[in-house]
Amino acid sequence: MGDMFFGSEAQQALLKRGQEMFTLTKDDPRFTYYGRTVGFADHTPHSHAIVEALAALQGAAHYGCVKDADVGPLTVSLAGRGYSTKHFVRWVSTNATFELAEQTLADNALPSDVTAIILSPDSPQTDLEKLAKVALSCGVLPPAGAVLRGIARPAVALLAVDESGNPVSCAGSSAICHPDHPRFGGQAWWGMLATDPGRRGEKLALILGAMAILQMRDRFGFQGFFTGVQPGNGPSEAVCRKMGLTPDGTSVVTVVDPVAMPGGALTK
Repeated sequence: MGDMFFGSEAQQALLKRGQEMFTLTKDDPRFTYYGRTVGFADHTPHSHAIVEALAALQGAAHYGCVKDADVGPLTVSLAGRGYSTKHFVRWVSTNATFELAEQTLADNALPSDVTAIILSPDSPQTDLEKLAKVALSCGVLPPAGAVLRGIARPAVALLAVDESGNPVSCAGSSAICHPDHPRFGGQAWWGMLATDPGRRGEKLALILGAMAILQMRDRFGFQGFFTGVQPGNGPSEAVCRKMGLTPDGTSVVTVVDPVAMPGGALTK
């Protein structure tokens, strides 16, 4: 599958477990995966035991879509059973997203010393390592290499490098659900937007993010996107608005075993 895992020793082990779990669940529309851990798409009374089992086996899991009103009770319940949790507001694309992505690329160009690279199954390991370097420097854990390369899932990963070959920004998008899922089969995860602190203010992540959206549409036919944003993360919210995404009243809730993942957090 093109195994490459990133981050700390604990994060790499978790990504590997997630990839192995995906081999068991990939044909079941109930489950989600975009290169980190397998989760459960919906929040239902019957999902709790499954998500906790996934968290026990992988070290982390998630509910893909929880009504905002249910987030508080759910996280309190999970904390009482020893899990660490985070929730990320689901921002979803609108009818304006593609037009805004196209306008972003029409109005903005990468600096003359920066080149965008689209990863592929044949991408050298060094390109994945560069993407991981800039992502991790911003606290963002990259998905497993098999997703970044588009092997395990329909996916697009973009890396921007300067004229010396140094990584300066990245972005990505991936299928997250089985195409047969009734709500999310045609919706892709979008994110991993990160920029080296020394190159911020040049709209690199915005440009790469727009490229990722349009590539996913043109190459794989995706018409919907979502990303998870921690409440109060103003810069991420601003990028979402520029791409025509808006909160939909639901959140992603991550469930982490703090023993398997020191610090109790999977990614930023």
